[in-house]
Amino acid sequence: MSNSAKKRKRRTIFYWTCLIIFTAALFVAVFMFLGIVGQFANAYEASMPDYAVDEYMNGLNETGWNNSMNIAASGMTNDFQSPEACVEIVKGTLQGDFTKVKAAGGNDNTTNYSIQNNGKTIGTFSITRDLDAKTEFSMLEKYVDLHPWKLSGDAYDFSYLLKSVEETVPATYTVKLNGTEIGEEYITEKDIHYDVLDDYYEEYPNLPTKVTYKVENLVGDVSVEILDDSGEPYEIDWTQDDSQFMTPCSQAELAELQIFADEFVEAYQYFFGTKNIDWTYPNLLQYVKQDSKMFELMCAQVDSGTAYIHYDNIVFNRKVFNGAFSLGGGFYVIDETVESTTTGASTYKTVHETTELKVIVVKEGDQILAVNVA
Repeated sequence: MSNSAKKRKRRTIFYWTCLIIFTAALFVAVFMFLGIVGQFANAYEASMPDYAVDEYMNGLNETGWNNSMNIAASGMTNDFQSPEACVEIVKGTLQGDFTKVKAAGGNDNTTNYSIQNNGKTIGTFSITRDLDAKTEFSMLEKYVDLHPWKLSGDAYDFSYLLKSVEETVPATYTVKLNGTEIGEEYITEKDIHYDVLDDYYEEYPNLPTKVTYKVENLVGDVSVEILDDSGEPYEIDWTQDDSQFMTPCSQAELAELQIFADEFVEAYQYFFGTKNIDWTYPNLLQYVKQDSKMFELMCAQVDSGTAYIHYDNIVFNRKVFNGAFSLGGGFYVIDETVESTTTGASTYKTVHETTELKVIVVKEGDQILAVNVA
């Protein structure tokens, strides 16, 4: 091979060697540039607030629950609901996706958001620019702020789920919430009169009363159970009056009380409606307890003389025993309706009347005596 040919071959090898080196260097430079551009793009994306917001919301929607929710829900515990129960109740109310709404406040470095679920605002979170973070392109900070945003805090409030339970029951009854008995510390009102006994409390202070229990800050629905004096479940019928709580009379007691009521009402109306006091007074007195309101009323009528509504005649057309209930301590309330026809002493005018009497009686041994009439 000639010298010129050898020189051309060396030049060709050198050319291709340089070209390959240049090309490789160019590829390296391009890849380095692209890597730097990618790093810059990532840093720039992270410097956008939406990056931190989306990261938080995506994580929340993927799990459906987070530690801040757990803290808020378990903090709602009370005497009748454990932290675990509160957490499960709150979890059960959350439906569908969580959404965000930008909230008021904030500044160039802080942004606030509200968190909503099923149309309700359940919490808040804030993001802040991390000015302490070191960026890979610090030399560009004078042109663009590449500090990333991060979660600065979140909090949840499930108070919209809170409710209260209020029950008014006889003082001797028991009320349970979720199987736990409500203690006296939850009584908000005592000594509530039975509506059917309201006229009798002044004379009989030991009559049964009711109390009102009120428990607040309960989470979601709770189980309420009312137990009567015997510890048996009791369902209050709010369409009825308080006679539903009264101790029922036995059939034997009702039979005795009805006989008394039928005889008493006749003696009572004869005494207050006719002239013959010499007969009507002792006739009524046999059914009345002395040193009672009923006895005082009889004496006042005798002393007044003119207080009588005089009739020549009274005819009892119909007597209806409406029932009786016990007040305790041997006292009973008898309910009797009387239909009568009276004839005036001077006018001889006939009047048909229907009267309902509620008679308080006391049973002393085998004897039943009236103590008051309402």
